[in-house]
Amino acid sequence: MNQINRPSNGNNFPTLATPAEKLHEALKRRGFLTRVDGDAVVLSAGNGERDVRDVRSFLEGSGVPICYTEQGCRLQVLCPGITGKICAELNRLQVRYGRSHIPHGFYSWRAFTKRNHGLRWNTLSLDRGIAYLVKALSEAGFLVTGGCDGHGRHEPQVYFASSYAAAWFKIAVQDRLASLPLHYKWEVVEPGDSQGSAKLRASLSAAADRWSLKLIQQDVLAIGDKLRRQAESLRAERRNRFKHRSMLAGAERLQHDFAALCEWMGGVL
Repeated sequence: MNQINRPSNGNNFPTLATPAEKLHEALKRRGFLTRVDGDAVVLSAGNGERDVRDVRSFLEGSGVPICYTEQGCRLQVLCPGITGKICAELNRLQVRYGRSHIPHGFYSWRAFTKRNHGLRWNTLSLDRGIAYLVKALSEAGFLVTGGCDGHGRHEPQVYFASSYAAAWFKIAVQDRLASLPLHYKWEVVEPGDSQGSAKLRASLSAAADRWSLKLIQQDVLAIGDKLRRQAESLRAERRNRFKHRSMLAGAERLQHDFAALCEWMGGVL
């Protein structure tokens, strides 16, 4: 994945050198998983089945000349620039699909240990402020069942499929977030009862004492980029740590005691 760091132009979009870089950043902001390859933007395999069609429909409707190859996943920009208006309109694309189907067994220990990738979400089934984080978590092998960006009025959160996935995030990632320049404090919140779902939730901080969708989205992009850079190593470490069938009984015994589950999983080497 390409990481592009350039100064801002004051419109919440970085000042970028090429049309491909600008399109990449705009797509990423709305939640699409992309990378820059020369003068082209490539949609990754972690995107949903409708994403290629949705991106093409938007760009054609906006009059942006693109050469589409590799079944529409490679987008070569044929114009000298992508306007800020188009980037802003892309970011404002509304949710148009219902809740994604959660496959049978997705909440189980077996799914946690065996699945290499989470769901391949259709971007426009997710709130724009949280989409990139949901999809980056899935790409890094964390099984999640959706999220809500809070709409600028409430705390944003992502729902883990199981206590196992939440505990693994807390062990493998949460402490690393301290190195990021985040506005809000993001941490795992354990389920309130045996039927609840563990969540990755933001809380207000001294740096940001009110909810702002713009600041939420900036945090989501920072966390998502970090997850995507480490996705391969996170998937491999999870598979290697929890590969033994004999662990099943211990995991199921502790699944409703989140603190004990974290301690047990953290001690597995």
